[in-house]
Amino acid sequence: MLKKQIVNIEGMMCEGCARTVTSVLEALPGVKKVRVSYQKGIAEVKAEAPLSEEEYKKALGETRFKFVSLK
Repeated sequence: MLKKQIVNIEGMMCEGCARTVTSVLEALPGVKKVRVSYQKGIAEVKAEAPLSEEEYKKALGETRFKFVSLK
């Protein structure tokens, strides 16, 4: 069963931002599905195992978006 995490992300302003965040998060190991809402500033990530805050920070650190927290 996949584990669901909600990631709070700052800096998303449009669908293009959401697509960028989606592709970055989908590239993380074990991630199977990503749904991003730039309006809410969140990404719902479903993966084989929960990812750490550090993994999200590192992935998003290569973009202009900022990891805020996990729910």
